[in-house]
Formats: sequence, C-alpha cells, structure tokens
Amino acid sequence: MTVTTTPDTDRMIWSFNMLMDVKATAEETGGALTVIDTWLTPAANPPMHVHHDEDEAFFLLDGEIEFFLGGTSRVAGPGDFVFGPRGVPHRFEVRSPQARMLVLGTPGGGEVFFRAMGEPAAAPTLPVAQEPDVPRVISIAAAHGIDILLPPA
Repeated sequence: MTVTTTPDTDRMIWSFNMLMDVKATAEETGGALTVIDTWLTPAANPPMHVHHDEDEAFFLLDGEIEFFLGGTSRVAGPGDFVFGPRGVPHRFEVRSPQARMLVLGTPGGGEVFFRAMGEPAAAPTLPVAQEPDVPRVISIAAAHGIDILLPPA
C-alpha cells in the first residue's frame, strides 16, 4: 500500500492551463491507475481528443463542467462522476469561473503525458493562461496514444 500526503509541491504540474496535483502515479499503483487532483478555469478547455490506451474518468469536486462524450453532452457539478472509455472522442468546457475535479486514468500513465506537456508548478496556484502550441500538443499527444481531433479549418 502506498500513502501519499498532500500537498506536495514536487507532485504539482502546470499543464494545459490547469494546476494538477498528482495523487497516484502508474509507478505507485503497479501500472493500474493514475489519480490527479485538478484545479481549472475556462482557460483549460481541451480540444476534442481520443485516448487509445486508457479510460479516463472525472469526479467533480467543485464548479460546473460540461462534458462532450461520444456525440452527447452533460453538465456535471459537485459529486457527479463522468466516465470516458478509451476510443471515445471527448472534451470538456468549464462553465463556472473555477472548478476542481479528480481525473482518474486506467491503466495508469496519464501523469507522464501531463508532465511532458507542462512544467513543475512553481507554486500551488493556477498558472497564467497561455495559448497552446498546437503542433507540440499534437506531437506529444500522439507519442502517448492520444489523437487530437481539431475542428475543420
């Protein structure tokens, strides 16, 4: 059994305009699971994408987020759970000024992608919002079994 105390700034990442506190890594769970406590604003809305190697689930702790999953949409609030199976296109949009959710990935390894995309958080605060470097996002995502589905030009 692995016990992780919080917050540990060595486990915090700024990625995709979010503050992510990694609670459990693939290494710590024998490859089974990744758990990330995530703070976000509307600046963090990701593009439609597909995970080919992992399922992704979201447990809302605070705020409202609209999830677009496989052609449907659903607004989730505190206490709601949303499951995104691998192979199904999905994205989300933060509908409140701020939100907080647990992101769970099975099998584990999602934290490796977020570390590759981001940087260690200098403080336990939301990062200054930045526009994504789309070619970089597409390249790093592809190396982690994720396809970014951009809207038609």
